[in-house]
Amino acid sequence: MLPARGLVVFSDFASQRLFAQPLDGSGAPQPLTPDVEGAQLPPYRPPTKVVVALVLLTATAPSLANASLMFNSVGFTQLSKVLTTPSIAFIERARGHGHPLDTARLLSMVFIHVGVYVASVADVTLNRTGCLVALANVCVTARYKTAWSSASRDAIARRRATRAAHEAAQTLALDERAAVRELVEHTLPWAAAALIPFIVFFEAAALRNMVATYDALAYARLFCIAVLGAWTSATGYMVIGRLSALTHQVLGQFKMACLLLGSYVVLGADLNRQQLGGASLTMASIVLYTRCTLAQRRRREARRRGAEPLGRSPS
Repeated sequence: MLPARGLVVFSDFASQRLFAQPLDGSGAPQPLTPDVEGAQLPPYRPPTKVVVALVLLTATAPSLANASLMFNSVGFTQLSKVLTTPSIAFIERARGHGHPLDTARLLSMVFIHVGVYVASVADVTLNRTGCLVALANVCVTARYKTAWSSASRDAIARRRATRAAHEAAQTLALDERAAVRELVEHTLPWAAAALIPFIVFFEAAALRNMVATYDALAYARLFCIAVLGAWTSATGYMVIGRLSALTHQVLGQFKMACLLLGSYVVLGADLNRQQLGGASLTMASIVLYTRCTLAQRRRREARRRGAEPLGRSPS
């Protein structure tokens, strides 16, 4: 025990902890706050029904996306993805999640999807089966992203609750990443197993061909693609968990615009002015959307700080 008088209290900058030591140097510094940052928290265990829903949605969404490409042209598949954004916004507002879009963000999103339409409309073919598959893909993808976003928010909230005594921004960011990572590690192995029936159903001919004609180079390329795909999915879940499903959808449109412009600049792809103009409009609108989102967040934080009661000044 430290004596009640003759103490000096100081803070360790690295660990953000308070220590006390007698002024006469007779004892070693004693911690006043726990080492919350270094503590090992128990892993988050999501409810079974949440895991089952995420597994089914994670296995179904990419399968329907690939099926949409099988039955439709690339342009029509991109156009159908435009419907995913309002579906995500509707689901999140209906479930009481997310923040309402202000006028600037709403207009920027309209311009984003106008750019996607202009860039994709040159390659559109319609058929009944393809339309049904694309519609199913839109509904499942929207629910898949909102489900991951909701489950990630719950995991982050539970992890933060265990660190209520530590308010360092760096620790909160670490907790967010750890919470989403734990949710991914708990769900994705089951989702990968659930994908096997879809792979057999949609890729049976390709699987038979791979078995019949063994090509070591092709298998090596496939392995590299699988690793890159896993990394892309992991970063996607981190975006959905720490930001929102809507942000992830907007980044998907940004990826499409980058692919179009990159194929034109680097590979010399034969794109007309309409496609280049649509991709450029999408890129510019996403930059505008990002600026509007950051501005809305700053205004919201300023209102929150203004609403907090001021502490009583010492007399």
